[in-house]
Amino acid sequence: MEHLTYSLKIPDHLKFEDIIDNKNKGARFVFFECIFPRPFFRPAVRISKIYYLQPGEMAVKFSRKYNVVNLLIGWWGLPFGPEYTYRAIKSNLEGIDITDDIYANITEESFQKKKVTITKIENIFMHPDKDSAKEMTKCFKKFIAQNGTFKDIPIFALYTDTETPYFVIGLNTIDIGKAEELRKLIYKYFYKENRFDLIDINDETEFSEKLKKQGLHINCQH
Repeated sequence: MEHLTYSLKIPDHLKFEDIIDNKNKGARFVFFECIFPRPFFRPAVRISKIYYLQPGEMAVKFSRKYNVVNLLIGWWGLPFGPEYTYRAIKSNLEGIDITDDIYANITEESFQKKKVTITKIENIFMHPDKDSAKEMTKCFKKFIAQNGTFKDIPIFALYTDTETPYFVIGLNTIDIGKAEELRKLIYKYFYKENRFDLIDINDETEFSEKLKKQGLHINCQH
């Protein structure tokens, strides 16, 4: 697996010890997305440097310039540009969190160089954006109305440890038997271009264990 190296944006007056001391005080590492449209194709997505946010510091002070670029050019690449631009702008408001992975890999040497190489991946899933979570909740409720309740609460997440992130849904072994019915229903709520992998959360693999810890549990049984 290729290890990615990221540039860090950290205020010059901070020391390595300051960064480590603030780990459990709410400090964050985030990045922002810029959308570059390609007509008739999915847009290219470029990410910023990794910004260090001190406890209580808001991401919007850094994200503004990236969202201005997205607003100016991101919409042009029809048909996919508007959707990708909207998601990027929403995500950028709080920043895309990569805190755990940076803390797992940063050393005093990489801090001094303001570059960190990710060799250990802590978080491989992100919670989907609010709109996607809302649509998936509707989908699950419709599925329950047609097929009965899920054995366990389903888990919905965006898998990010890949060049092209995609959605993953974790289901109990019993519910996996109805995966194809669920997949057909999903595409009544989402574009066909979106990839969804449905996996068994009872298979005791590292992948499924991380999904259970990092994914969004959608309780729609009632």
